[in-house]
Amino acid sequence: MKTDFFNMAHKSRRQFIQLLGLSTALVTFGSIGRKTLAQSNSQYHYLKQQFSGKYVCSGETENGGKIWFWGPIPEGHESRYKFDLNDTGDGYHYIRHQFSGKYVCSGETENGGKLWLWGPIPEGHEARYKFELIDTGDGYHYLKHQFSGKYVCSGETENGGKLWLWGPIPDGHEARYKFELDSVRA
Repeated sequence: MKTDFFNMAHKSRRQFIQLLGLSTALVTFGSIGRKTLAQSNSQYHYLKQQFSGKYVCSGETENGGKIWFWGPIPEGHESRYKFDLNDTGDGYHYIRHQFSGKYVCSGETENGGKLWLWGPIPEGHEARYKFELIDTGDGYHYLKHQFSGKYVCSGETENGGKLWLWGPIPDGHEARYKFELDSVRA
């Protein structure tokens, strides 16, 4: 399909996005916060930490599966690094791992709390699976866990590094809490 960009001035933003073949949930141009995050049923994200430059991943498929950092992404293992960010409609997202089909969660509330994969989401435990994606304004997001009120972070830089929950964010350590949400196709 050939796009006629010269005649787009009279089109609405929604029509323009649809013409480009993108999800209309890209929401509003120039908005900030959660609304800048592209959402689509066929779109996944790599979660790349600023501090380490590594990606969140897991090769595990059972409930209680661990998640860790690794990078670069080995060819043929891309699904182990892909996460679907499911909007819950209340300002939070479920983070579902493509390879396992499980959700990132934690029932811990203290600093140093662990994260793991679990699914399906048990009724009444939804807050343990919800994360607020807070746009930092510089291309990164903080991932704030609803149940604990803590942020996903790590100070590790080697492959196999662990993630945990911590908060509040200490001054000068912001990069340990920032994640780039790189959109990729399923």
